[in-house]
Amino acid sequence: MGVVGASLLIFTAGPAAMLAVPWLQRAHLIADTPLWLLVALLAACSATNACAQSFEGRMSPTVGLQVRAATAAISTAWVIYATGWGSILVIGFGVGIADAMRAHGSRAWKPCLCWSAVAIFGGEMTIAFGLAPTICDRLSRTRSRGPLSCASRSLPARSGRPPGGRESDRADRARPVLLP
Repeated sequence: MGVVGASLLIFTAGPAAMLAVPWLQRAHLIADTPLWLLVALLAACSATNACAQSFEGRMSPTVGLQVRAATAAISTAWVIYATGWGSILVIGFGVGIADAMRAHGSRAWKPCLCWSAVAIFGGEMTIAFGLAPTICDRLSRTRSRGPLSCASRSLPARSGRPPGGRESDRADRARPVLLP
C-alpha cells in the first residue's frame, strides 16, 4: 500500500503538532529545544513515514512491515524525546501501531511493539547521556516509567490479534482494530 492509501492521521499529526509547538514552549510544557529543530523533526517524521510507505509495496510483506514499524517508532521517538517528555508520551507510538495494524492486520502488533521498545530504549539512553532534554527531574520516578510505558503498549496492540491467531488475512482486514 502506497502513500495515497496510507492513513491520513500519520501525515496530519505532524502539521497539527507544528501549530501547537510555539504555544507549548511559551507555556513551558515542553523542553526549550530550538523551534526550528522541533519543526524539522516533525517534518522529517512525516516525510520518513511517507517515504517508507511509498517503498513498502515493493518489498516482501514481512520486510515492508518491519520497515513501516521501524520508521514509525524511530521517527516518533525523535519528536517525543526532543520535546523533553520522552517515554511519558508513549501513546504517541500508538499512532504508528494503529496505522500498521490497519495496513497489515493483527500480525503487525509484535513488530510494532518491538520497534517501539527499541526506540524507547534509545531515547532513554539519549537522556541518560545528556544528549536529549528532559522536563522531568532526573531523580524522579518518571524515568523508571519507560519500561512500564513500553509494556503498557503491548496490551492494546495485542488485543487486535484474532483469537488463536489463525483467522485468514481477509477476515482480519474486514474487522477494524482500534487502539486507544
